[in-house]
Amino acid sequence: FGRVAFLAGFWAAVFASLLGVWQSVPYLYADFYGILKKMTPADRLEVVKVTSTPYRLALAFITLVPLPFAFTGQPIAIIILYTIVGSLFVPFLAATLLYLNNRVKWTEPVPHNAWYTNLLLTAILLLFAIVGASLRGAAWGAALRALSGSRRRRSWGSAFASWQESRPWCPPDHSCPPDVKCPPDGKCPPDE
Repeated sequence: FGRVAFLAGFWAAVFASLLGVWQSVPYLYADFYGILKKMTPADRLEVVKVTSTPYRLALAFITLVPLPFAFTGQPIAIIILYTIVGSLFVPFLAATLLYLNNRVKWTEPVPHNAWYTNLLLTAILLLFAIVGASLRGAAWGAALRALSGSRRRRSWGSAFASWQESRPWCPPDHSCPPDVKCPPDGKCPPDE
């Protein structure tokens, strides 16, 4: 049962990720194109269809632009950076919804958030702030280390190995395992 549950969950996560990006990004670009060209609402409905030229250009862009990075020899830095930037989307969305649905005066009457929606969005912001503060730059440090070494190292394995050496794995009691490069006293440094 475990294998089937894992495979179903993995498929659902990949499918949802691909569907979200491959449908929404070209749609947003095509809609933005319609706004820039000052199209009428009826024309904007046409330009966001999957058969329109702006939609297909955006789809080709998100398909072809990442391809050269696969041949750089070290895509790990790009993956880490993409993950960090992508993780900022949820708190940004929560803050935007709090602002737009509570503070902005609209030209037409728009219902404001309910108290429980505001509470949930605030909890999301607090959770991300707590997690971000607890990491204290560890993710940014890993990304910067990976980016700074991208010119010297050409393989994913060596980049990961150098990142791993910069912060050796340590068990909770800080005793050093025999297969890990440790300080002379045999104790791993405590967490900062």
